[in-house]
Amino acid sequence: MEGACDWEARAITRQAAERCGIQEPGGPDRFAYRDSTGRLDAADVRQLTSGHGLAPQAGAARFRTPSY
Repeated sequence: MEGACDWEARAITRQAAERCGIQEPGGPDRFAYRDSTGRLDAADVRQLTSGHGLAPQAGAARFRTPSY
């Protein structure tokens, strides 16, 4: 059921973006856009998991797991 809800949410988002003329952005926002519109593909996932082509985020250190 959850998968069906995700699929429908992506379809609605994709349709809204198309109707409003929202273009796919560049940079890291591209992956969020592609994911939310259901267009994220295997090549995108490989790029994200390899770390190539993405600049490190300035605030990323805030979200690291503390070492106790």
